Amino acid sequence: MRLLLTGGSVFRDGGFHPLEIAVSEGRIVSVSPRLPRDGASVIELNHHFMVPGFVDVHVHLREPGFSYKETIASGTAAAAAGGYTALCAMPNLSPVPDSPDHLQAELAAIRRDARVHVYPYGAITQGERGEALADMEALAPFVPGFSDDGRGVQSREMMRRAMLLAKKLDRPIVAHCEDESLLDKGWCVHDGEFARIGGDLSQGDRAGTARAFARAHGCVLVLKGHRTVTAGPEGNVLVNTTGNSGLAKGGSGDVLTGLIASLLAQGASPVMAAAGGVWVHGRAGDLAAEAQTEYGLTPEDVIAAFPRVCLELQGT
Repeated sequence: MRLLLTGGSVFRDGGFHPLEIAVSEGRIVSVSPRLPRDGASVIELNHHFMVPGFVDVHVHLREPGFSYKETIASGTAAAAAGGYTALCAMPNLSPVPDSPDHLQAELAAIRRDARVHVYPYGAITQGERGEALADMEALAPFVPGFSDDGRGVQSREMMRRAMLLAKKLDRPIVAHCEDESLLDKGWCVHDGEFARIGGDLSQGDRAGTARAFARAHGCVLVLKGHRTVTAGPEGNVLVNTTGNSGLAKGGSGDVLTGLIASLLAQGASPVMAAAGGVWVHGRAGDLAAEAQTEYGLTPEDVIAAFPRVCLELQGT
């Protein structure tokens, strides 16, 4: 069937124009200000915009290795629904795609399940550990570039070698430029993670346990949960009074981390940035829950409530 899309604005040559589009057998065959109607099924777009497929160059599809978080099928279905036709998938997988053999499982899943084009990054270093270069030369024909994703390569010489090789291979390096030696120690965890890093909550004293852990490790600890506890290396402990169960959703912790980082960037001490971020995050969650319920609120709703929290703090 031949389709004719009319009445919309088409993005072309750097701008939007009142053009019509003819589609035949699923492909665009003509774009023009006025196209013949003969035998076409006309679709009126009512001033909507038509653009080329979007491309996202930083996507986590989590497969293979972490399909309980996302899969290539689910991630690309969401992309297609949002108008994205090409994705570049990050390499924080298991196995890490640091060689052609380790890349095969990801490529097989892409061929089997992807609903849009997926271009998988190769790793910069073996296992994303920063200790030895991945087999970048062998990976180059199959990947759009190289990344260790959220792990910055800490060795200057290692990164220099990687960049020179990537230049030779005509592939970009996509890196988190983080010098971990400049970071203060700190954890922002819930009870399960706390137990895995050595915390002991068997006595039921969250505040006392957080204080002891922060002192022993010389860090700032945010122990998330009902009445989140913030503990500093000097023994100071603050127990939060805001927040609700709606904040126990994926992505909520990322919002909290961004809040704490923003307060640090504005000059707050590590303890006060952590405790202040926890309070604002919880208060925004409480305001969002008034409209969306604890069950229905999302991290985006929490972010949208931040201005209301700021107005409350200003007393307006």
